[in-house]
Amino acid sequence: MHSFTEPCFLGPVAFASPRQWNKIVAATTLLLQDNNNQPFGSSRLRVELATSAETLPDHWPTSLDRGSAACHPFQCADILAVWCNTIGRARGIKPLFVSLLGPSRQPLMLLPLGIREQFGLKILRFLDGGVSDYNAPVVFPGAAALGAAPAIWSEIAGHLPPFDLAILEKMPEQVGNLTNPLFSLATEDHHESCHAVALYGPWEKFVRDRISNAADSRRRRRKLEKLGTVRIAIAQSADEREFFLSAMMRMKRRKYIDTKGYDVFDTPGTEDYYREATHALGESGPAQLSALILDGRILAAHWGYVAGDRFYHLMPAHEGREWRAYAPGRLLNEWLMQWCTERGLKYLDFGIGDETYKFDYCDLHIPLRDAFFPVTLMGRLYAVAQKLETAAKIFVRDTRLSPALMATRKRWHNPSGSPQIE
Repeated sequence: MHSFTEPCFLGPVAFASPRQWNKIVAATTLLLQDNNNQPFGSSRLRVELATSAETLPDHWPTSLDRGSAACHPFQCADILAVWCNTIGRARGIKPLFVSLLGPSRQPLMLLPLGIREQFGLKILRFLDGGVSDYNAPVVFPGAAALGAAPAIWSEIAGHLPPFDLAILEKMPEQVGNLTNPLFSLATEDHHESCHAVALYGPWEKFVRDRISNAADSRRRRRKLEKLGTVRIAIAQSADEREFFLSAMMRMKRRKYIDTKGYDVFDTPGTEDYYREATHALGESGPAQLSALILDGRILAAHWGYVAGDRFYHLMPAHEGREWRAYAPGRLLNEWLMQWCTERGLKYLDFGIGDETYKFDYCDLHIPLRDAFFPVTLMGRLYAVAQKLETAAKIFVRDTRLSPALMATRKRWHNPSGSPQIE
């Protein structure tokens, strides 16, 4: 059982004494009661843990069978299995799959968490590692009965192994049509938001209403077609998926190095994640690869998930330089919107990031928030450092320092000055 002799909140509560903290927990637990005045947090709420994706209980949804659960694909069992085999293993993260069950053992909320030792600290986070756009619990209709979020978190944390700091970042307020029971714990805005477009048919009407540059896109495609045969396709075979994936990764690498100064696939397990997800989930699962191709050469590619009524636009990439005038990335994006609309999907989710092109299409803005729960003094210090680092990133991004720092990072990656990726 986890000790709560140290506080779990930043702000005034972070400096509460053990006796004050116990009073806070007791007060919030009073709110976590059913009509018989029995607190879920003690006798009525059951917390169960699994420590491996292979031993997840049957109530954990998959991307293709979510049952009554509201969730994003990042928290589904089949995708979590890939995550654990790649990113989790490469970074030494110990997974903790939390199930909150009601009095009749009905699932109320599920949390995929993990502990990683960094800088001498044990840090608890969602299983993310940079590949999840939304970090949220899996929520069931009965979760509304859970009550006050602080008492819920107290009950969960009390069943976890010891940790110095919990960071629950990139949390949305809603999960599907249900409220995220942990959202009210968040104290900070995440530095990026998610963006989506609500789709409707027929496609021709959607284009007239929502795609202001449709005529320009048609002109650019005609211009491209003068150079050869253009086709846009969804990968149908293992060989085609590998072809599309390799092209996406090559273009994405170059883009990140050119604009952010680092290789997005360089962190442990990341490249393996996309390769294994493509292999395991590409044929009959949620993973989908698409590409715009000119005479056999891929000019734009996309890797994402299709789950429920939502298309998750996750890893777009396109050629730049001499191909910029043809806007291959935009042409592929608009083709994907048409593909989704014609198949009855309700949303194309462009995911996290505030890139300008998203505002040309999106009518849904999804703010994300972060929660910090330091348990030890070192955990508090690290939480403060994390906040300062985020503030510094935002400052650098929004000032003139950004281009100079990016150039320095690129020289560090490539001291010879020769082209990185061709």
